[in-house]
Amino acid sequence: MNYRAFLQILVFAALSAQCFGQPVRVTPIPKNWYQLDPATDSVAGISLARAYQLLKNMKPRTVIVAVIDNGVDIDHEDLKNVIWTNAKEIPGNGIDDDHNGYVDDVHGWNFRGAKDGTIIENEQASSTQFYRAWKDRFDHADSSRLARTDRGTLPYI
Repeated sequence: MNYRAFLQILVFAALSAQCFGQPVRVTPIPKNWYQLDPATDSVAGISLARAYQLLKNMKPRTVIVAVIDNGVDIDHEDLKNVIWTNAKEIPGNGIDDDHNGYVDDVHGWNFRGAKDGTIIENEQASSTQFYRAWKDRFDHADSSRLARTDRGTLPYI
């Protein structure tokens, strides 16, 4: 191919991309995009306005939510006034006041941290620990040939 033919193809390709390419979004993405509604706003958000409409005449109820995470800042401005407090525990006395097996579980219990509430860095999740412990034994096992005790109780195993 000569230089002139190559240049013509290049110019044609550049012009065709303008005509046949994907349209470029000219409106900026709104800062509250996550609150918008896919049907009414054409933005994949959580439909917050619709949710408020559905909840408008409902009586509010207290809801306790368990946080399963690698750490929660209970002093964060959005949490500190609403974080659950175990009224049966006396903070910092080193005693299991409510007799549930957890000492000073004032705001629940950190199963992934140390006794003093600090987060243990680079700790593996229990599921990862189980996987590593049993991987070699069961990785290529034929589940139909396993003893019932090794198959567990799940119906699909």
